[in-house]
Amino acid sequence: MGKHRPHPPSEQCQHRGTPSGTTTLANYLYFKPFKGLLMKNKAMAIYLGLAGLLTGTPAYGITDADMDRVLSAIRVVESNNNPNAVGDSGKAIGVYQIWDSYWKDATEFSGIGGTYKDCFKADYADKVVRAYMKRYATKKRLGREVTMEDIARLHNGGPRAVWAKGKKKQNLDKYWAKVQKELNR
Repeated sequence: MGKHRPHPPSEQCQHRGTPSGTTTLANYLYFKPFKGLLMKNKAMAIYLGLAGLLTGTPAYGITDADMDRVLSAIRVVESNNNPNAVGDSGKAIGVYQIWDSYWKDATEFSGIGGTYKDCFKADYADKVVRAYMKRYATKKRLGREVTMEDIARLHNGGPRAVWAKGKKKQNLDKYWAKVQKELNR
């Protein structure tokens, strides 16, 4: 919930509107995701917050349709959409050419379970990539809105790919150009 100065029990918390030490779901949803919005109706804040959680609103900031489009393009670039593809001297598997370290990163963060070999199943591999993006492709982490280009770069270059320099950036530029070409088909 962030840093919060304790208040005496009789004192009202000015920025949360609750007695000291009390944090309700309504106040958390009211102040955290909707900070800056002058929402007077806490019930609406709860509704909007829960609606986002229940409908799977992406943590990565781009629309679901854009996420689907960029992931489709990535699958074609990586494997020509072949779930049985093996690349990088056996280190990358499935439609997304997922490495073991990428899989571990995504599954440990998300708790989706499964085994690395499950990445040969297109639907499972898709869950892995989306979990990875929910971890790394966030507005909070990047300091700006997430783009389809960010998704492609993070997928191909790892968690720090959007800040790459030198040869790595050049390689990621080429990769993004391939994904972009597929997006424009």
